[in-house]
Amino acid sequence: IAFATIKSICYAKNIKIIGVSSLESLYQNIKSFDGLKLALIEARKGSVYANIYRDDKKIKENLDLTYKELIELIDSISDKNEIITLCGDGFSKNKEFFFESLKNNSKNYKINSLDNSFNIIKASNSILLSECRIKAGDFDDIFSLAPLYLRKSEAENKKEENSEKKQNAAMTLSMLISLAFAVGLFIALPYFIVNLIGIEEKSHVIS
Repeated sequence: IAFATIKSICYAKNIKIIGVSSLESLYQNIKSFDGLKLALIEARKGSVYANIYRDDKKIKENLDLTYKELIELIDSISDKNEIITLCGDGFSKNKEFFFESLKNNSKNYKINSLDNSFNIIKASNSILLSECRIKAGDFDDIFSLAPLYLRKSEAENKKEENSEKKQNAAMTLSMLISLAFAVGLFIALPYFIVNLIGIEEKSHVIS
């Protein structure tokens, strides 16, 4: 709704628009730190959306992972004694889990402990990310610009589930009708054969 509102205002007022990733904007809070850095947004259902960087290079983006999957991914791409910095509400709401999971590790990670201001997506970061594009005149098309959804909404999932149930019900009904027809034919066929033989015998008698 907020996205549609912004687009409507820009269209009505003929204002240029630039789309900025929330994860990219969040990452700006920890950009200056060394080592492995993760921008995390709470995605509910025990999962997070994530971008992962090493130094200032993005190595993974737009991930949708459970907490356990994220820890396993960190273990697979990190170095021993590496400094790890996490930020975002995906981290702050699950801080104890991440600290405990990463500290109890044979790689002996060094985890940065930051205050809550690092977990907020700031408008100033979005402006900073847009600055170069503004100067270059690189704006997004207001009609084609759309949010990046990393996961389907509950409504979409329910719609697909209901559609699948309807398809399965229709298929089951079709199979039952075919089965009923086959059973009916199996039961009725001997009767037809007997009648046919009777008609043939009568025709011989008449002849």
